[in-house]
Order: sequence, then C-alpha cells, then structure tokens
Amino acid sequence: MFERLRNLLRNNTPAVTERTVSDNPVASARTLLAEGRNDAARALLEKHIATQSADADALALLGWLLFDAGQAVAARACLERALLRDPAHIEALNAMGALSSDDADPEASIGWFRAVLRHDPDNAAASYNLGQRLFFRGDYAEGFRMLGARHRLHHGRDNPLAPLPAWQGESLAGKTVFVWCDWGGLGDHLLFSRYVRRLRAGARPARLVLGARPECTRLFAGMEGVDQVSAPGVVPPADVHAPLLDLPQRLGLAQDGVPYLQGDAALVALWAQRMRAAGLGGSGRLAGLVWRTDQRSSAGAHDRSRLAKSIAPGALAPLGKPGMRFVSLQPDADADELAAMPLDLYSPGGPIDDFADTAAIITHLDLVISIDSAVAHLAAAMGKPVLLLLRHAGGMFWPRSGAASAWYPTLRILRQQSEGDWGVPVSAAAGKIHAPE
Repeated sequence: MFERLRNLLRNNTPAVTERTVSDNPVASARTLLAEGRNDAARALLEKHIATQSADADALALLGWLLFDAGQAVAARACLERALLRDPAHIEALNAMGALSSDDADPEASIGWFRAVLRHDPDNAAASYNLGQRLFFRGDYAEGFRMLGARHRLHHGRDNPLAPLPAWQGESLAGKTVFVWCDWGGLGDHLLFSRYVRRLRAGARPARLVLGARPECTRLFAGMEGVDQVSAPGVVPPADVHAPLLDLPQRLGLAQDGVPYLQGDAALVALWAQRMRAAGLGGSGRLAGLVWRTDQRSSAGAHDRSRLAKSIAPGALAPLGKPGMRFVSLQPDADADELAAMPLDLYSPGGPIDDFADTAAIITHLDLVISIDSAVAHLAAAMGKPVLLLLRHAGGMFWPRSGAASAWYPTLRILRQQSEGDWGVPVSAAAGKIHAPE
C-alpha cells in the first residue's frame, strides 16, 4: 500500500513549470523527486525550512519525504507543523492519512482522508485512499464507490480503452465485453474474479474476454464464463469494457459460492504423478506453505507494510510434528532458504510462476497455511481449508476481528496480537492442524 500511496500523493501535487523551478525551492524539490533524487530534494527542503520555517508547502513535502523514508515520527512532526500553519493544506492532510494507513485501526486515516474531501471534494487521491481504508473496516459499499477515483488517477487521455464505452449494467446480449484486471495485486484479482461468473449469467454477453497478468492466464482460461484471456496491455476487439473492481458495485456485494476456481484436469494428473514420485502420499497430512512475500517484486522502503507480512523460517518450527508433511508454495524460495526450514518440506523445484500449476498442486493437499498472499486467495477460492497467518495491522479484505471471512467459507484467520510477533498465530495453526479429527 505504501507504494500506491506514494504515487498518489505525487500525482496529487501541483504542476511544475520552468519558471517556478527556478523561483521556488518547493517546486525545485518536486522536480528532483520526479528524477528520483530524493536525498537532494530532502536536503533542499531542509535548507529552505531552516530560514523559512512557516512555509507549509515545504513542511508538507518534507513530511511526505520522511514518511517515504520510513521516519514516521519526524514525518508526523513536519506535517503537524504544516497543518498548524494551514489547517486545510491538502498535501499535508493526505500525507497524514498515508502515515496512519498502516495502523491496525483504520479510523485515524479515514478521518484524515475525509478531511481532505471536506476541503476538496473532487480530490481523487483522497477518495482512492479512503476507499482502501474503508475496506479495512469492512465498509465495502462505500469503499468500492470511493475506489472508482482510481480511474481519474491511473487512466487519463492516454487510456487505450478510451474509445470503448464502460459497461453500466445494461444487457450485453449479442455483444463482447472485455473485463480487465485494472487494480491491485494478484490476490485481489483472484478474489474478485468470482464476479466474472455473475456478469456472464446476469448481462449474458455473447463473448467475454478477460484481461489478466501472465501468472493467471492459464488458470483464468479454464474459469466458467470466460471465452478468452488476453495479455496485459492487449485490448481485444470488444463492444464495452468492464474493470474487474467495478463489478462488485455494478453487480452487488452478495457473496457467490465457492469454489469458483479449480485446477486443470491434465495438470492435476501431472502433479499427482510428480508428487507420488517424490514420496508424497499414503498416510499423514499434507499442507501447502507460504511464509513470506515474493521478494522478486520488492520495492524496498516503499514496501514496508507488504514485507511485514513475512515470517522467518525458524518461527514455523511449532508446525512440525510426526505425520505432517509440507509442500512449498513459495514462488521464489531458494535452496538455502528451503534447507533452513525446520519442517519436513517438499519443494516442487524451480520457481512457481503460474497459478495453474499452483492450483493443480493445491488440489492434492489437505490444507494450506499461508501469510496474507495470493496463494491464500487461490486456495480459498478453490474451497480448500486455509489457515491465514495475518499480521497485526490486518489486511484490506479481512475482518478486523474474528476468524471467519465473508469472502471464503473455508478460510480461518489467525492473527498477531502485536506487530512482528508470530508466536500466537503459528501456535494456533499448529494446534489446529494437529488436533484430533
């Protein structure tokens, strides 16, 4: 989320002209930021504020830079100074909302983003950010309405879909609809792909093309209601388009049945052979395991909240008991990491980049134990029992309390009691998987 907020705050800043760059240190700092020269921008702002301590624009931008660098206390101090000078400063209010967006309680950030909208009702960044925080408290109806602001942020005049009208809920009889995964990560795409089936049944298009990332192409090709899957950036011939995350608002939030995703029969048979050859079969239980985020897509300091989901291999030792074997569903695990795992763990070999293969493997498991990851969504969408190990700050589509999920009936949430302490959820998972049946 930090990366999304970082980009949105940047997109919400005033335009910089050649004249203002030479006359205005704040504008010059924005230019340096656009060039990726964050340290130089910070130095320029600090020098300026040393003599112009009442410049709310400079204080707000420096506060954002400090937040981006992970210095939350210093960032808050700068932003509070900016708001003391200008209580309606849009960038400072937006940045305060971003600063509060990793709290387990979403109310503070919701308050900051609502404050932005009181002063600037058309502020797309605040609407977008507010929508995400409303998800954290389970207010999906307003959350999806606010999330519509993403179209104003991400898709401008160069939008390749601009010639195509957006679907507004009308009958699509005789028409082709292009549904595209326009927002979020792979887990979000897996979660909301359930609405494709409902769109097909309700609007009855003659043809439905689903745009998806390569990891989902083969999996989605076998989904009920899908005629074709197109690659990212490819806009197929169609009569209307429908962003995937617009479908819940158009079709209603009622939960469709699970499963709505499944493994391909040929791949399921292939993985059955491979797993038998590896000695996985017979007595005992078999659990899939995901213990950290995919580091191949790490954005460094801007991805602090995502990286905080990860669990060190040693912390998983309580899961290891006689009769329990594990299969690594970790997409980028290397040999050293696998060797350090204190569990009887089988690795399928090589990176698992394709969810069609992952789904085929999951078909043969008794359950999946996972951090908040796309694999957890996939397994739950297949109707497989899932134990979700959730960080204290929570997740956008998981309830703030309780073990049940409204989205997935077979998923159970085991959450941290304090940030960074995985002892309680791992012990709870160990108790559940080893409890007498």
